[in-house]
Amino acid sequence: MSDHELRIQPLRIADAARLRGCPGFDADRPLADISGQLRTFIGRCDGDAWLVHDGSPDEKILLAAGFQRLPGFSRHALLVILSILPEQAADQGLRAMIRQALTDSQYYSLEWRLDQAAQERMQMILSADGWQFVASINQSDPQEGIQKQQTVMIYVLYRPCYPSFGYAVVPFEKGLFAILGGQDAIVSADFVHERQPAKDDWLQETLNMLELTDETGRLLPVDELRRKTDERGVIHSQLTPAAPVAAARQAAEYFAGRRFDFDLPVQLEATGSSFQNTVWRQLSEIPYGQTRSYSDLARRIRPDDEQAGRTLARAVGHACGANPLPLIVPCHRVIGNDGRLTGFSSGIEIKEYLLNHEFAWLAESGHQGSEEA
Repeated sequence: MSDHELRIQPLRIADAARLRGCPGFDADRPLADISGQLRTFIGRCDGDAWLVHDGSPDEKILLAAGFQRLPGFSRHALLVILSILPEQAADQGLRAMIRQALTDSQYYSLEWRLDQAAQERMQMILSADGWQFVASINQSDPQEGIQKQQTVMIYVLYRPCYPSFGYAVVPFEKGLFAILGGQDAIVSADFVHERQPAKDDWLQETLNMLELTDETGRLLPVDELRRKTDERGVIHSQLTPAAPVAAARQAAEYFAGRRFDFDLPVQLEATGSSFQNTVWRQLSEIPYGQTRSYSDLARRIRPDDEQAGRTLARAVGHACGANPLPLIVPCHRVIGNDGRLTGFSSGIEIKEYLLNHEFAWLAESGHQGSEEA
């Protein structure tokens, strides 16, 4: 594999000339035929078709594939590969596409149909990414006027069982704290109120899989949730990747009063704007048990311009509301200029609980938090 970074981009009809000569596309095949095939394929995928190249100056094509929604299943798609090179880089591109389908395209499940040769070729991906064998079927493949029978294996990947990206959760007094991430970093977190459903589909699917909801999809009472935790106070499947599990363990320590700072690999830069990331860095500097106002943060961002600092307060509030990692990046420690509790994406009740939890520990330990004007 080269040192170039793989590039994933939408598959276009104009890519016909680039694909000619790639696996599955004969070098002497008319360009019009390839263009017609791409037009039909992109239409069936409703635009969810992708091309992967190696990022080199000549843009060597490694993979062309897409996801076709199956009739009657808006969140279930069939993975169809048009062309793939027998290279490790192509496999990595395919795995990146699969992750993109589950995260950006929000599919609940993917289906992949492979003949025996393709199954052997893709065995590493099938095993590593949690694909489950569900059935085999015999189908006819007409070749030179002969109906050739071949066996096709059907595999399904369910999003809550995806081992490269997933949730670990922690019960606390008001409900559940959930953290999403991969093997190396966490990317988001959310609170779910007791006896309420999750706002996020992926999180709701995970809660259902872990049997943390009732028959209506609402979160179980906290006492029942706590009976399902491991010895570290965390709930997760055996497939949950390392980073969210580690983060959930630190969160459990926080709720138990044994942790006051988080030391976690986070992935925020690609999530927000430059200004939002600046605000989130300021949030991370607010000590446990202390609070800042939106104006305080604005002045810290623009210490050289008092007027600009005052006008930034509203923008700071919006950035706090967009924080993808509440609690880990402690936006709950930001209050209104008049000292009132204002805007928190998970509700004022949880914001009040978190602050009271921190103030209570400080009082019991003899330390004292402070508000800085």
